[in-house]
Amino acid sequence: MKIFSRIDQIEKCDYPVVTTGTFDGVHLGHQKLIQHLIDKRDRGAGTAVLVTFEPHPQFVIRNKKAPIFLLTTLDEKIEMLQKLGLDCLVLLPFDQHIASMTGTKFIEQILVEKIGAKDIVIGYDHVFGKARSGNIETLKHLAERFDYAVNVVAPVEVNGEVVKSTTVRRYLSAGEVEHANKFLGRRYCVSGKVVPGAGRGINLNFPTANLQLEDSNKLMPGDGVYAVLVNWQSQHWKGIANIGIRPTFHENLRTLEVHIFDLQKELYDKKLQIEFVQKLREEREFASAQLLIQQLEEDKRKAIKLFDQQNLS
Repeated sequence: MKIFSRIDQIEKCDYPVVTTGTFDGVHLGHQKLIQHLIDKRDRGAGTAVLVTFEPHPQFVIRNKKAPIFLLTTLDEKIEMLQKLGLDCLVLLPFDQHIASMTGTKFIEQILVEKIGAKDIVIGYDHVFGKARSGNIETLKHLAERFDYAVNVVAPVEVNGEVVKSTTVRRYLSAGEVEHANKFLGRRYCVSGKVVPGAGRGINLNFPTANLQLEDSNKLMPGDGVYAVLVNWQSQHWKGIANIGIRPTFHENLRTLEVHIFDLQKELYDKKLQIEFVQKLREEREFASAQLLIQQLEEDKRKAIKLFDQQNLS
């Protein structure tokens, strides 16, 4: 997959079949759209081109009441898109120039003049351009003028609910990682470096790795205790993770710490990837360290039982 990070880098290619969007999460809806793009390319011996933006447009436009958090970092997104079989990935630098383009100008100047789109594959509800001025009707209205075809891809539903990035964020923020995972088609994950903590885990006989996320804009699931898989050195390790403020010890800094089963290694400064399997319980305050230890033992038993039920290794 060729990657172009500037408009002037884009190379001409044979019969570009193009889609565009933010593709945050690369969820099942995105995957269906990209598969349609690949199928169109294969039938016409063309080139599958995906146009997305860096950074996420909301970091520039900032028209939301609350800040947006990402489902995928740039590196994660690139890796996932590459696995889906694209030929070209265009990472448009989203700045005020791009933000000020109307939908019509974006079609004309980017999709047609720069990329040479011959076939445009678009999601059923996609809007683009300044003030969301571009949509399916805009694309269809200009199709004859610019000599391209328009293909609209229907939504994907899971249990009667349309798969959208906003819905995935809502489920994750509520701690409902199982629902989010079904929408994503994989387990949601975060990555970070192990940093020193307060050292209480060792005294409780539950040593934990405290993670500092590699991207502060990455969405952290809601507070609670989770069954997780930890990826380190190309191996999966089972564990439980706590997200929250550790109320038993009267702290107020939100952290992610993970207890890894059967791994006795020094992990400071190591990079770990955490995959969220299922929420086990809410975070809560305990009257004593001993009661907390008893609960952690129960959390571990629940997690092991869950891993066995799902045949996770």
